[in-house]
Amino acid sequence: MTKLLYAIVVGLIGAAIVHIAIVLLIPSYAPRDAWSRLAAAGDLYTVAPISGDTAGAGLLVGEGDPLFRAAACRFDLTDGALHLVGTGRLPFWSMSIRDRAGQTTFSLSDRASTQAALNVIVLTPLQMIEMRRSLQPSLDEAVFIESETQEGIAVVRIFVPDPSWSETADTFLRELSCTPL
Repeated sequence: MTKLLYAIVVGLIGAAIVHIAIVLLIPSYAPRDAWSRLAAAGDLYTVAPISGDTAGAGLLVGEGDPLFRAAACRFDLTDGALHLVGTGRLPFWSMSIRDRAGQTTFSLSDRASTQAALNVIVLTPLQMIEMRRSLQPSLDEAVFIESETQEGIAVVRIFVPDPSWSETADTFLRELSCTPL
């Protein structure tokens, strides 16, 4: 009986130590999510290239793939719809909308876009209703995406099949526009 009581007491003390350690470690791990790392790289609507230092190990895109380049921008749809525009011809691009935790809520590639151009507007369902009432002619070619995510991250990935495409991909990411509409 005493051995059982001893085992229970040791187990409870061990569990208490583990729980205290976890509570004390939470502040050091909390700012390591994708949103916080991108916030350190710039304000909302600032395009930031994604690297191991910016996004963290695998928080936004798979690390270590030399054939892809990526950039991301944080947005807040309470400021208005997000307008994401990229210019230039590339072999392939994809764009995804992520929530604050980095989980994909929508994904799109150049195969679904008109003229293979990146021209995307992300908005809430209510903003979509307002947009349909007074659609600007300059937005005819845009792809409209309804999102329930108020605050999120737009991630653009570019396929770079060989070094001859590197300059084109870098220029595309440098000139990527992420603005509230």
